[in-house]
Amino acid sequence: IGHAELRLGAGMIMFSGPPEAGWLGGGTPDPLAGTVSIYVVVADPRAHYEHARAGGATIVRDLESTDYGSLQYIARDPEGNLWSFGSYDPLS
Repeated sequence: IGHAELRLGAGMIMFSGPPEAGWLGGGTPDPLAGTVSIYVVVADPRAHYEHARAGGATIVRDLESTDYGSLQYIARDPEGNLWSFGSYDPLS
């Protein structure tokens, strides 16, 4: 990803893929050493998991129920970032 933006109301998040080594103090990306974990609340974690797995996603933690009441799984994107998808929503 060269550049992307997510907007909601007046808020915006911008992100991009890794730059060349050394830019902003970073090193060459290591796909097995993600430095960020992002949690996304989804309505149906089981269906989301099956869709991701069928699409070839790299699943690093299979679908599981947690002791805090979430059904969730974790996948790694091509840049090495970890994405958790589950039902846990602290605002509900």
